[in-house]
Amino acid sequence: LLSEWLGMNLRLGELALEDTVQSNMSGLLDVLSDLRRRYFGWADADRCLQCAIKADSLDGSSPCAKSSNLHLQLGWPDGVGIFRSSTAPACIQTWESDDTILAGDHLPMRSIVSIQWADAGCELKVWLGFIKLENKYPTQTALRQLLYGSPSSSAEDADVIALFLTDLVLSTDNVDSLRHMLRQALTDPDQYVLNEEDPGLLVRHIPAQLVKAGDHSGRYVSMSVAVHRRNMEGASDELSTCDSPRDNGSDEPEESEFECTRCFQVPVQLTCKSPRKNELEPSFKAVLEQGVVLQRHSAKLDLVLLGANLDSQEEPKLAQVQAIQRLLKARQRSGSFCAVMWGDLNN
Repeated sequence: LLSEWLGMNLRLGELALEDTVQSNMSGLLDVLSDLRRRYFGWADADRCLQCAIKADSLDGSSPCAKSSNLHLQLGWPDGVGIFRSSTAPACIQTWESDDTILAGDHLPMRSIVSIQWADAGCELKVWLGFIKLENKYPTQTALRQLLYGSPSSSAEDADVIALFLTDLVLSTDNVDSLRHMLRQALTDPDQYVLNEEDPGLLVRHIPAQLVKAGDHSGRYVSMSVAVHRRNMEGASDELSTCDSPRDNGSDEPEESEFECTRCFQVPVQLTCKSPRKNELEPSFKAVLEQGVVLQRHSAKLDLVLLGANLDSQEEPKLAQVQAIQRLLKARQRSGSFCAVMWGDLNN
């Protein structure tokens, strides 16, 4: 009943009494209407996840008073950066967070970056979104809110739409519902070609990479990218519109897969990992890369999208930044080129 009433799937970890549920639910609206209580008035297993504790803890103190060096993650660890050596000039038009999406200790962020594509005589609108899920399920309602919920930073009619998620848990219970995640959230999906159709993906129709394996599930980072058809060579004249998602079991590649590999020559890949704690297993602090090829007539632009999850410690983070610079120097072409990074920068 609670799941049906709230419009989301809930699991109770404990047996609950009816009168307790009713009395506690009556105060839910008051809590949600108070921004301070909504984000800073709770703890999970005695951990204040909305407070990042970086100094030595003091035994016997309360969870939120274990350090003299507390900081609240109000959005500034999550940002956007543009590669200075990009040959196609770019600038950040908007950057904002969305406090209506209850995602935990990081406010989901969105941004619009404009790229001056001189060879094509146009300006590109690139929409970027990021959610640190903390093992939560990304509902379609929440994704649409992030995409279209802001008048000043909407993904409506964007040339490129990129959604970066960290701490995404995939299991046999939810994997099918997360296929074509971005496509299902778009208002006009037939106008876009998505990397979710890439035949080389690690998980079918989910552009994700595994960062930590579990017994019955895995922890992933994902980046779903959509490219408007006006930015493809020949556009709709040569390429048929993308059919609705289907898994027909055939070995024959679908039309959408051919389109996908023209925009996304290589599937998403994990790179620039933190050197900390990598003696046996690589750190989950890494960068997810997706290269995109845009073309209008004879003009071509190489766009590199980097979803960042940088280390919180300075030396490992510096090593990651140096690895990113090395990567982008290798990716840079002689023609129009631009690289954009966004996500958990921990700065």
